[in-house]
Amino acid sequence: MAVVGSGKRVPLPWDVLLQLLLVPCLATGSELHSLKFFSFAVSEPSPGVPEFGLHVYLDDHFLAQYDSEKQKLKFQNKRIENRVGHGYIEKQILQISLWQDWFQSQMQDIMSHYHHSGGSHTFQNVIGCEIQKDNSSKGIFFFGYDGEDYISYDLDKETWTTKDSVAKITEQKWNATEAHRKSELLDKCVQTFQDLVKYKKYILDLKERPSGLVTQHTGPNREMILKCWVFSFSSPNIVLSWLKDGEEMEQDTKHSKARPSGDGTYQKWASVEIPPGEKEKYICRVKHGELSAQFNQAWELEPDSLTIWVIAFCLVAVLFFTLVWIWNCVL
Repeated sequence: MAVVGSGKRVPLPWDVLLQLLLVPCLATGSELHSLKFFSFAVSEPSPGVPEFGLHVYLDDHFLAQYDSEKQKLKFQNKRIENRVGHGYIEKQILQISLWQDWFQSQMQDIMSHYHHSGGSHTFQNVIGCEIQKDNSSKGIFFFGYDGEDYISYDLDKETWTTKDSVAKITEQKWNATEAHRKSELLDKCVQTFQDLVKYKKYILDLKERPSGLVTQHTGPNREMILKCWVFSFSSPNIVLSWLKDGEEMEQDTKHSKARPSGDGTYQKWASVEIPPGEKEKYICRVKHGELSAQFNQAWELEPDSLTIWVIAFCLVAVLFFTLVWIWNCVL
C-alpha cells in the first residue's frame, strides 16, 4: 500500500496482483527482468474501450488484464487462473476497484487543472521495476495525460517531479503528502523477483518449452544454406549461433531479429552458408535465460521445398496408377 496525494492509502498494483508472480519460471543472472503494470482511464468510454483498464507484463510477456467493462481479471494462461482459484480472483478484483476509484478521481482533478470540462481525454500510469544482470534494480513510476508525460516519481530523491507547468499543482499536492517511501515503491517489487528465484523449477510454465529446427535451402548461386529456427520463447532475448566442429562461425552467420509469433512468444532464425557435403559438421547453438544455461543440438534437417514437391508428386503418381489398376481389375 502507498499514499499518493490524497492522504489515504491506495493499493499499488503489485499489492493487488503479487501472487501472480509466483507462477512463472525465471532464470537468475542471465538477462534483464522486468515487472510492469500499465493502467489507463478514459473520460469517454466506448464499446471496446473501457473507462479503466490494467495490464500486467512480466519480462515484456503479457500476464493478466482487468477492465471495468467486463469487471473480470483475465489471465493469459488458464492454468494460472485455475491454480489461484475463484476466491483469490474475486478478492483481487475488489482491490483493483480501489485502485480504479483513486485513479479516476486523479484524472478528474487533472482535467480540472487543464480546464477540460468535456471531450475525450486519457490518463495513464506505468509502475514497475527492472532487475539488471548484476542484480541491481531500477524503479519505474510515472503518469501521463493525453499521451504526454505528466508527472514521475524520483526514487532517489523520493519526490514527485514534472516539467509541465500545470502538473506543478499535482507535484506540490503529492509532495506535501507523507509516506512516499521508496521501500513501498521499489523494494517490494524487487523482493518479489528475489522470491521468484526460489521457484525456478515451479511446475507451471506460461508457454511450451522452446523448440527449434534446421532447414536446408539453396541460395541464388546454388550455394547450400542451413537455417536454424527457434520458436516459443517468451522474451526476445535469444542468442543463436552456428558452430562448425565446435568453433563458432560468428562472421559467417546471418541473423533475423526476434519477431513476435502472435501468441505472446517470439521466434528467430540464424543462417550460414556451408560447403557441399559438410552439413553434418554444423550445429546450431541456442542460448536463452529460459533454459538452464544453453543447449546445442544438431536438429534433424527438414527437406527443402523442392524435395517435398518431388516426394509429393511421386506419391500422387503411385496412388493414381494404383487406382487405375484396381479399376481395370474390377472391369
